[in-house]
Amino acid sequence: DQYGQNGFISQKLPTDKYKELGAEKGKEIGNSLPILGNIKHFENSSNQNDSSGSTIIEGNVNPEETDDLPF
Repeated sequence: DQYGQNGFISQKLPTDKYKELGAEKGKEIGNSLPILGNIKHFENSSNQNDSSGSTIIEGNVNPEETDDLPF
């Protein structure tokens, strides 16, 4: 779309409720459930940073050396 979104995630009506309500009422309620978020596909290109501010750091990282937790 115009914002670069590839899709969306929405809440679904559980199957048992859909069957209980019937097809007509189930579709009516299903169409009014909220959209929870949008999907945007990011490609991971090596040696290039994207404009979102993320940075790819290559090399070995030892978690025991970078851990600052007291336990």
